[in-house]
Formats: sequence, C-alpha cells, structure tokens
Amino acid sequence: MTVPGGEATLLVAQELADRVLAPAAMEVEASGRIPSSHLDQLAAAGLYGMAGPVDHGGLDLDLGTACRVIEVLAAGCLSTAFVWLQHHSAVRAVSASTDAGLRAAWLRPMCAGQRRAGLA
Repeated sequence: MTVPGGEATLLVAQELADRVLAPAAMEVEASGRIPSSHLDQLAAAGLYGMAGPVDHGGLDLDLGTACRVIEVLAAGCLSTAFVWLQHHSAVRAVSASTDAGLRAAWLRPMCAGQRRAGLA
C-alpha cells in the first residue's frame, strides 16, 4: 500500500520493518542473500520513490524524514536497507539530469521501483 507524505511514509516503513524485515534479518545475514520479496514490498509501498519528484511518482521527502525512514528500515534489516538505499543516488542523478528523454523514460519507473539501479 502506497501512502504519500512524510509521517505516513514513516509509518509504512515501520510496518514493513516490523512485519517483513526484522523477522528475516538473521536469515538474510546468514545466507548473504536479500529476498527479492523484500525489495518488491519496499517498491509496493512506494519507498523506491523516496528521493524522487512528486510529478514523476516520487515522494520528494525532506532530508529529516528520509533519514528517519532509512533508520527505521536499517533497524529492521541493515542489508536490505543498504541495497535499497543505493537506488536513491540513481533516482537523484536522473532527477537532476537535463536530458528530458532520460527523465521521461526512467524517472517514473525508478520511483515506482519497477526499474532499480544503484550508483557507488
């Protein structure tokens, strides 16, 4: 369920951390593999759009709220949060691009978590 807005997004993140991430965290660490279902549920909740512009389906969260969301998810499962967090650098890079074609082709699917990326 996607819920836009800062406090609502934080509540959604907390629910996912409690229900999905934390119960599986030890198994994720032991196996060294993040279940794709974790990332799929983060996408379904709209959390891949955390740093994206609203006009492309993103949440455009302020820095304080974004940090709180990251903290909540990392407390649930640090490995899952780390992989998910890499995506937001790519979203910000595409958002800042002056290439309108790049933005049109990639930004909305990236904010929805349909296309996932990462930058190091």
